Amino acid sequence: MPERLRSVELDPNLTHAFAETFISRWDCYPLQIEKGTYTQVREKLTLSHVFKHLTNARLGYPPFTIGAYALSEKSQAKWVCLDADADQQWAELWRLAYSLRDAEVPTYIEPSRRGGHLWLFTPLLSGSDIRQFARKLLVMEKISEYGEDRKRRIEIYPKQDVLGEGAGSFVRLPLGVHQKTGQVYHFVDFENKPIAPSIREQLAVLGQPNRVSQEFVSTILAQEVEVPALPPKPSPKFKKHKARHNEPLSESLKHAVSVFDFVSRYVDLNEQGRGLCPFHDDHERSFAVNKQRNYWHCFAGCLTSDGNKGGSLIDFWMKWREIHGQDSSFAATVKELREMLLSS
Repeated sequence: MPERLRSVELDPNLTHAFAETFISRWDCYPLQIEKGTYTQVREKLTLSHVFKHLTNARLGYPPFTIGAYALSEKSQAKWVCLDADADQQWAELWRLAYSLRDAEVPTYIEPSRRGGHLWLFTPLLSGSDIRQFARKLLVMEKISEYGEDRKRRIEIYPKQDVLGEGAGSFVRLPLGVHQKTGQVYHFVDFENKPIAPSIREQLAVLGQPNRVSQEFVSTILAQEVEVPALPPKPSPKFKKHKARHNEPLSESLKHAVSVFDFVSRYVDLNEQGRGLCPFHDDHERSFAVNKQRNYWHCFAGCLTSDGNKGGSLIDFWMKWREIHGQDSSFAATVKELREMLLSS
């Protein structure tokens, strides 16, 4: 039986403190829909939405599960979330958590449907600093961010150093119902038991989390360790084509390779062109390439610079560069694609 909530358990102060811990921006929010995918809602997020996220399913209403964007509008973050989707990677994050505990650094462990999340709450940091902090922790613990197949093994949220035009990466806001499984995944201690016996007490803990000290963050950032280069480049190289005469460079790029052939170097697509979206925390193959019409689309609502949910290979590469902290402007993206796809 799901836990029934008394109204006193979720007074506004608890809800507000919990929201302040995880939510970095309030101008829009990701909403989980059928089968676990997400869509972006372009309206202000309110404490009423957070309350519905925490209570709807427990009170017999349809689930209302939202996500939390990692970066604020100023590209700053107050937490980093390490995501593992497989048993081996999840075991590695547990190992990191134990190491941090031995160093008296607070961590928060949230199991999920597959693997789970390791959260570290920090002072307010730039997206660049918090990602470097997380990546150096992984390297120092000898945890590989990438596998031998060049695919990510551990996801780091935020995914971007600096926001582009969109709202950036997000993680499901904790303590809500995962719509695919119908379960709530509680934070656990090092004995794998809930960190508190009731929802109210868990909210109280998460509303005032122990934060990693600025001294420890600075110490890790100062470490001279080599982190993997981003992003991994495709192999083998693309076959280059000559630019077509009497047409814009952007059109020559679009004719040089199909969206399917280009995107499949970076996203594992099935025969129908479906795959896990590289631009958000995706477990449901929300990403698709339409071979006939030669464009890609994210059904969860990942937006391109012009506000669309997909587009051409140029739009894809702009978004790819954005999440890897590179210049995602049209000019910089076209310049790199020209070097990749066209002969001089």
